Amino acid sequence: MDNRRLKKVLIIKPSSLGDIIHALPVANALKEAAPEINIDWAVFKAYEPLLAVHPSITNIIALDRQRGGFREISRFARALRAEKYDAVIDLQGLLRSGLMTLACRAGTKIGFKNAREGAGLFYNEKIRVPSLEMHAVDRYLLTLGALGIAPPRTPQFNIATGPADLAEAGRILENAGIDEGEEFAAIAPSARWITKRWDAEKFSRLAVMLKERRGLKYIFIGSANEAGVMSGREDIVGVESLAFGKTSLKGLAALLGRARLMITNDSGPMHIAAAMGTEVLAIFGPTISGRTGPYGRGHRVITSGAACSPCLKRECPEKNNMTCMKDITVEDVFRAAEEMLEEKI
Repeated sequence: MDNRRLKKVLIIKPSSLGDIIHALPVANALKEAAPEINIDWAVFKAYEPLLAVHPSITNIIALDRQRGGFREISRFARALRAEKYDAVIDLQGLLRSGLMTLACRAGTKIGFKNAREGAGLFYNEKIRVPSLEMHAVDRYLLTLGALGIAPPRTPQFNIATGPADLAEAGRILENAGIDEGEEFAAIAPSARWITKRWDAEKFSRLAVMLKERRGLKYIFIGSANEAGVMSGREDIVGVESLAFGKTSLKGLAALLGRARLMITNDSGPMHIAAAMGTEVLAIFGPTISGRTGPYGRGHRVITSGAACSPCLKRECPEKNNMTCMKDITVEDVFRAAEEMLEEKI
């Protein structure tokens, strides 16, 4: 397709947090290649704020899963059907996103040849992925070829944070005893999969070591539902350092953009930090950092080297031993963090 003729494109990427961030460079590359283009994005409502006022996105079509039900799904389907697109790009590659693609009026429907759950039945342009080890960002950018657009050399994320987001981050940091311009580490001790979680007690000891040995303050971040991960450790790290559920998505982006370093499990906030240009030290066990690790330069990933890793399992197949995570010591992570801190001195 001649990209000069593109007027309106829909990107389907409803979830999850990290995956949506990985897909942002597709929108940016489309906008750069065709500045007059209108780009719509189909997303679950929980993630809508992250895309709001994004410079490359014209309109957001959101599905509210909290409401659910036939009425909400019908409304969403009608909203998709009401538009006429030159192309639809399904970056999710599952049955539900395939059905979203089916609902759209578009001459070109793009997806991956290895899409799951039969989603490929709804595409007329199927993109071959040359290697399963490709990072998700680079894999998503392959879809641009169907529109005659070359992937950018340096993918851009452009998460838009405004004055209100910066003020929100400033208030939270001030409450944690971190002043404007003062360096700190953001720490994300949770993850959606239990198998991705390094022990919270180790995160606590690491935070104390960073402060005592390096003079680096810290703040623990995550959703309100993840606050229980640090339960019982308030006396160790200080209750004021726990900022679970205190930020909006874009407030979190603004906060992470100010951090000197982020230390995290394989999680959504990890991808926000990397997209905001903050160096990330990520702890990986069951998942593959080459596919879904922090994208870009300057980041580090720590693994245990366990023979069973990566297994890509939500539950540990080795009698819940979690060897791949438990074998990573506090000293291992502190040493890597120290090296990263010294590299910019």
